[in-house]
Amino acid sequence: MNKLPQLAISKNEMLQLSFQAILILVVGIVLWRVMAVISKLKSKPKRNGYFDTKYTKKWKKK
Repeated sequence: MNKLPQLAISKNEMLQLSFQAILILVVGIVLWRVMAVISKLKSKPKRNGYFDTKYTKKWKKK
């Protein structure tokens, strides 16, 4: 009843495909973590010196 031809995939081709799939997964996870670190660094607010006065500098030293 099944008129579709069977795919003949050798063990070598199967190993190569599984290696490629694992490699893509690892590269994706690494890129995801790198992007998370970069976005975390960009989200930190930059320090503004407007509110820094002599009083606050002396107060922080105590």
